Amino acid sequence: MKLGSVPSPRLQGEAELLEEAARWLAQYSWLILSIFVPLIALLVFVYIVSFIIDKLRMKGVVSRSAEQRFKAFIYSIALIIFVVHITSTIYANNITLSIAFIVALILFALYAIRHFIENLFSYFVVVLSGIVREGEHVMVKLNNDVVSGVVVSIDELYTVISSQHNVYVFIPNTALLKSMVMRPRAASIAFKITFYGIESAGVEDIMRFVEDAIASSRLINKSSVNIRLVEARGNSVTVLAEAEVLNPRNVEESYLDVMNILRQKLRPYKVKIEVVGERERYAT
Repeated sequence: MKLGSVPSPRLQGEAELLEEAARWLAQYSWLILSIFVPLIALLVFVYIVSFIIDKLRMKGVVSRSAEQRFKAFIYSIALIIFVVHITSTIYANNITLSIAFIVALILFALYAIRHFIENLFSYFVVVLSGIVREGEHVMVKLNNDVVSGVVVSIDELYTVISSQHNVYVFIPNTALLKSMVMRPRAASIAFKITFYGIESAGVEDIMRFVEDAIASSRLINKSSVNIRLVEARGNSVTVLAEAEVLNPRNVEESYLDVMNILRQKLRPYKVKIEVVGERERYAT
């Protein structure tokens, strides 16, 4: 361009456009930063929470449906927070309008999901406290009614109990925490085992062997196995073996399973195995 020449309209228009863009960027950069920085922080928070829920699901603490719904709940809350933040940022100059909108939005959201939030927190209390567990036989007193049956599943909204009449009863977790939960006394089985041709010096080894054999049953509470010496006379040793059954409905099956295990494990020994009733158990 020669000295003293006038810039072309095209170059002049581009320069004005760049100046306008720079002015707009300088004016609204605070708005862009105040929106995208919190958005990134919120996404990181959601990712961390989702990661923790995935770990709990892999460990079996929460069910798959609970995982999915809890994630949906977290995503919804994150979206509400982001919308509230954008609104408060845009209407920062009008504080009254901004506060009114935010409060109304929060109250509406909480009212819409109030039952879900209550049941969700109750779900974690039920699972972590072990008030009821899947597979257990329980009785739940709801007002004047008593629901008796086996706990089929526990999710973030309901605890499902299969009653004795093959009816599935869905109890909200909040109602479960406010109800009286009763468990039948743990069912147990007992055997009197007499070993022949055994010296009394080997009694402890025999008792430990019987304990390990009974604990290998999948129907038995392994920590409840108790072996005690009844009699040691000459070359014979008699012990009483007791154990709790995991499911009170499987008492007969547990007797058969443990009896088969004992017969197989004690095959090298000359033994006599007797099923012991409850009265005889306490008299021994």
